[in-house]
Amino acid sequence: MNMFKRLVTSILTAAILVTAMPQTSSAKSLSWVGREMEIRRKMQQENEFKQYVKGSPDNYPYYGAKFEPRAGIYIGTPYDRQYPEIGNALNTSYDWFIPSEETKNENILRVPKEEIPSDHTSLIGLNWNFALKNSQIIDIREYSNYLYNKIDEISSWGCDVLLIFGKEMNIDDNFNYPELFVDAFRFVADYAHTKENIAMVWAPNDTGGLDTTFEEYYPGDEYVDWIGCSLYTMPYFQGNPNNDDGAQMAFIMGEYANPSMRAKMLHDFMEKNNIKKPVMITEGGVGFESPDGTDYTEWAKHQLRMYYADICRAYPEYKCIISFNQYVLGDLYRYDMCENPELLPIMQEMMKDEIYLTEYPSSAPHSYTELTNGAVFTDMVEITSYAYRYKKQNLVVRYLLDGQWLCERSEPPYELRLGNEHIPYGTHTLTCEIYDGQAIVDRNTYTITLLPGNDRSAYNDVADNGSCSFSDMAGKPNEMRNAVGFLYKNGIVNGVDGEHFMPDSRVSRSEVATMLMRLLKIKESDVPCGLTDVKEDDWYYGIINAAVSQGLITGYDDGTFRGTNAVTRNEFITIVARILQKEKGLTVPNLALTYSDVVADWVADYVRIAKSENVILDRTDGAFAGDTLISRGDTAITMERLYKAIN
Repeated sequence: MNMFKRLVTSILTAAILVTAMPQTSSAKSLSWVGREMEIRRKMQQENEFKQYVKGSPDNYPYYGAKFEPRAGIYIGTPYDRQYPEIGNALNTSYDWFIPSEETKNENILRVPKEEIPSDHTSLIGLNWNFALKNSQIIDIREYSNYLYNKIDEISSWGCDVLLIFGKEMNIDDNFNYPELFVDAFRFVADYAHTKENIAMVWAPNDTGGLDTTFEEYYPGDEYVDWIGCSLYTMPYFQGNPNNDDGAQMAFIMGEYANPSMRAKMLHDFMEKNNIKKPVMITEGGVGFESPDGTDYTEWAKHQLRMYYADICRAYPEYKCIISFNQYVLGDLYRYDMCENPELLPIMQEMMKDEIYLTEYPSSAPHSYTELTNGAVFTDMVEITSYAYRYKKQNLVVRYLLDGQWLCERSEPPYELRLGNEHIPYGTHTLTCEIYDGQAIVDRNTYTITLLPGNDRSAYNDVADNGSCSFSDMAGKPNEMRNAVGFLYKNGIVNGVDGEHFMPDSRVSRSEVATMLMRLLKIKESDVPCGLTDVKEDDWYYGIINAAVSQGLITGYDDGTFRGTNAVTRNEFITIVARILQKEKGLTVPNLALTYSDVVADWVADYVRIAKSENVILDRTDGAFAGDTLISRGDTAITMERLYKAIN
């Protein structure tokens, strides 16, 4: 919390009604300090090293909250602090609720105001600050006229609003009695939820105090639309390099500083309590200069890269990040990164990742999914890494191919990009290592395959009936446009958002299964399918259970499903042919395969079945190319052909 806020809330405190807290109420407890210290130390000692690839946007977690992007992260700043050359999906502003005598019901008339319906083209974040310091209490209902009038005013703005009420309630003495905050939040949420254009954001400080827990301040799922937090990464606790090690560890500063660990605090709380909500960083940044002029820019450069490279990969529930981007006189550090000539270019560079959304509403064209053994790439191997080691600030990630050194990267996201000009097509062994300046401390090894592109499909020259409304389908072959429009109309496929279908993106195993279940009108099943990596909290859990029980989908030899893996032509045609056999009672026809390449024995009969029904989308080069990956657009064509073949 910055000094400006401390000054403001201390001024507001003078106006707050003071009464004695009843003995029956609970308050913060010093007995929790030791336990919380141990929890935080244990959390930070859990080292991680993971590799990521760009996957389908449908693999992004989605909770269905108001104003939540389907995929990606909305970015923004306070309304007057935008970064040059970076757009804002939303702007934020500040307001205060002052529970004084002047704002009690007897002194405020209730003046209802009609909501102006939002056209959902503009999003605002409103920080409605509220604190009860020095063990003060109020009855929130005594201020209902003021609160309802304010909520009416917000709803009359005619735009979408993320309402962040009572932010940072868990630090200092903002709320010594958590039940007071919970009661107030619920009261405000009950009325705000009568407005179509307001979503409620519950936003503690990321680390909070050692004498508090997130749980005691949480109002409950029915009152909260988004989870939020303030998330600043700073050189030293209270600005003091000489502060004791325990304080630096507990508040994740000094040699412990790492923005992803601060994000993990809230992640672990949500996971422990099975809370499924999108997360908003309501304000945050990287401190780069202390009031005495000490310059931490070199330190801040690495922290900034971690902030925007690591959180989006390790914790994809974070769907909105607001950069404070301001210098407040008297604060412990400066956060106006737009004024730092070394930090601003990094910020601009990181925002080029399409995972970050600069317009509202919008959705990202990809997600980041973990690299799995056996992954297949087309044309280009693109890999990034998330590397975390306890108390290590500057890690190096090294990549080796078939045992030979390729390159090393010293800054997140530790990107590796290799085309056929660098490595031959075929199967290879990729090794990824962390070097901490002294030794190799972790290593992951994968088998990967690089294949030629899949842009040689032989589309039928059919008339364009104009049924496809997705903007990114313009210029695509008519057969593809018609297929996407037909399947969308029949509820078999969806776009990644209202405007985009992403026809060139690869399609995952879980996506294919979903399309097929819709096409066949098969209901989901709660009966476990037996595949070890299909979990109850996976969005495709019921779909895969049903697909396996129907014999349409099978797992790999190791008992896994690998739902995020991209699908090859071999895999897809096998599934399609099984459906044709089941629905039409087909047997394998005596059909010669005349492709210019070899069709694998295990898939040959499935190819014959699919080809006899004119379902296969052939290629212009005469090859079957069974190991190439299929796109969403080409999948749609085959799906439409299958639909017509069985109907």
